Amino acid sequence: LDAPWTIELLFMGLRWSDELEKAEGDEAPCWSEPFLEFGHKHRCQAPDGLRYIADFCTVEEEAELMAVLDSGEWLTHMIRAQQFFGTVYYHTRHDVAELQPGEEEAQLGRPMAELPSWLLPRLSATGVFPRGAEEEVTQVAANRYKGTTGIAPHVEDVTCFGPNLATLSLLAPVQLALSDDTEEKNTKEAPGDGADHGNWVKVLLEPRSLLVLQGESRYAYRHGIRRSRLVNLRDGSQIKRDPDYCRVSLTFRELLDTRRKLPLKPAEVGDASNT
Repeated sequence: LDAPWTIELLFMGLRWSDELEKAEGDEAPCWSEPFLEFGHKHRCQAPDGLRYIADFCTVEEEAELMAVLDSGEWLTHMIRAQQFFGTVYYHTRHDVAELQPGEEEAQLGRPMAELPSWLLPRLSATGVFPRGAEEEVTQVAANRYKGTTGIAPHVEDVTCFGPNLATLSLLAPVQLALSDDTEEKNTKEAPGDGADHGNWVKVLLEPRSLLVLQGESRYAYRHGIRRSRLVNLRDGSQIKRDPDYCRVSLTFRELLDTRRKLPLKPAEVGDASNT
């Protein structure tokens, strides 16, 4: 066992029973069975380390979070509008110094204290962040997806982000596609033939749900949101991602000091809008 996530998975299994007991109290919501769809070549089970809470927050708490976001300024350097609490950073191969600042002052995003007081303690109660979310999470990144806006398949860079990732979805559902990182990836440089390799799994991210990626699901699978117009729901129905569609996500991560840092200067961001 030489993958970087294998040892973590051994301990993760030991922690799950304790975490589920804690979830029976008022502090932590209960883990849920995610709604999954599989490609024809996938093993028809979720990757190890993928966990899900369907009702991480209430409708009222969702509105409270949106009020906080609406009071701030959305950055529009990328195709998705963004806000950062804690440290400012977005991983992209383009040189966008405003999103990868080297100067300490420019790295300061909105204060974590502006988030609702229940948010990080509740995240800590899940046990996802061993040192506690208040200590381990150094960034909460908000992304706003409108219409069929998606995000390219990627593995969170190991030089930039820690081993534990959690995403809270708000307002509208979407399906997140995860594919084995050993499968060939279509890119602008090597577009391939567009054929479906079939080695993928889609997980439905419902409003107010929390998705956790650790271990295999974090390191061995690319995840992304396709530009599909339809979202398949648990009850067999579908919703359409029309021009009025809007989903907001909050991603909780530990930023590493080895991440890319650029000096601030006037940046050419036109090409980055397609990332």
